[in-house]
Amino acid sequence: LIEKIKQKGAEKVEYLPFGFDPDIHYPVKVSDEERKKYAHDVTFIGNWSPEREDYLRDLLEFDLGIWGEKYWKRLCKDKILKRRWQKKAVYGIEQSKVLNSSKIALNILRAQNKNSHNMRTFELPACGVFVISERSPEIEDFFKEDEEIVLFSSKQELKEKIKYYLKNEERRKEIAYKGFQRCIESDYTYKARVKKI
Repeated sequence: LIEKIKQKGAEKVEYLPFGFDPDIHYPVKVSDEERKKYAHDVTFIGNWSPEREDYLRDLLEFDLGIWGEKYWKRLCKDKILKRRWQKKAVYGIEQSKVLNSSKIALNILRAQNKNSHNMRTFELPACGVFVISERSPEIEDFFKEDEEIVLFSSKQELKEKIKYYLKNEERRKEIAYKGFQRCIESDYTYKARVKKI
């Protein structure tokens, strides 16, 4: 958005990536009771957008859980997909519990973040979970593909990778651990972002 902001008249615009807060984004232990409440093979945490609905509609064959604000109820056109919405948004420790109860955490960028990244780019791996994210040049700069994160560029690629990684638990755990380590070693925290400011 830097060029758009400059076009609106801002004289000095600096690029500062999103990050994560280690006080609320970290791997948590999940009880059996919590796992029953939160567990899904594929979890998406985020608000509704047309692009997100389009991608998620194609994943109805999977055990899919969607967590987000009431926009899903109001704006989602697909009635079957709408039933996958868990009727609430999750934040902080509850967000990490949802993620740590799931096999795959999914990150789909909004239109304004295409070719860039979003908050989930860092929050998901910081929680120690396996992430499949929409591909972008910036995300490829932050994480090593197929080592620290798995990326997709199309619905077909996304489905194929979900099928593959649901069958390969050890590989999922390995990538999740390395993604978490990258967040820590590269200090993708908001504290580090503030230091840069």
